This record gives sequence, structure tokens and C-alpha cells, in this order.
Amino acid sequence: MYSESDKISVFKQLRKTTGLILGVLLLFLIAAFAFMTQWPAWIGTAFLLVGVCFSVFFWGIYGTPTLAYYRFVRDIVTGRSHEVACHVKKVSESPVYKDNKLFYYEVWIDDEEGIERVLLYDMNKGKPEIVPERNYTFKIHENYIIDIL
Repeated sequence: MYSESDKISVFKQLRKTTGLILGVLLLFLIAAFAFMTQWPAWIGTAFLLVGVCFSVFFWGIYGTPTLAYYRFVRDIVTGRSHEVACHVKKVSESPVYKDNKLFYYEVWIDDEEGIERVLLYDMNKGKPEIVPERNYTFKIHENYIIDIL
């Protein structure tokens, strides 16, 4: 389900988002200094304040989630994983916000030892095609589903 190309794709998106936000901040910075030399200083300061607020806002809206998803995919691709055979009890109908980072579908399972666990399926990979009350083997990293075997 995840590959090196996913990691590269998300990194390109992160680089593009960061570059765009830094470019806009630089434009506001240049314009603010130009205004400070020609008009009263408070106009340039106000323009700089608007640029900084704009950049911080869009970093929070677009940059931070992209960075979190890049780190998630990087950990999945480069980290250790193992397989677990289990009985699926329930799958959430809609994604939930977990770990204060990303959205996941929750999959409740009983693993080989009979312990009930919740595994997380990435919302960006679509709704999981997992039927409750059936047995599956998942490839997992921590509690994240990497692949359905």
C-alpha cells in the first residue's frame, strides 16, 4: 500500500507548500521595507504584520498537516513492521482525528492472543474494504495498517 514513491510525492507537496508560503512572506517583507522608506513607518509595519499573520495562518492550515503526513509516510516506509492475524470486530464508518495529526478509520480487532486492539487505517488511502466478523492478516507498523494481506 505504501511505497517510496508515496514518500517522494508527499515530500514534493511539502516542499511546494513551504516554498509558496516562504515566497509570499518574502514578498510581504520586501513590500514592507519599500513602504517604510517612502511612507510613514507604521504603514510598512502594518504590511509586515499582515504578511507574517498570513504566512503563519497558511502554515497552520496547509503546512503542518502536510508535514505530519510526510513524517507518517516516512515512518511507515522506513520503519519496522510485522504481521498480525486477527478477527475484525468492527470498522468505523467515518474517519476520526487521531494523534492530533491526521484522520484515520478505526478497525477494532481481536489479535492472536485474544487481546482487543484498535488499528488505524489511513483516510488518504480510501475507505478500507474490510468486512467485519471476518479473519484478516494485516501488515502493521505500531498500530497503523500498512497493508491487508
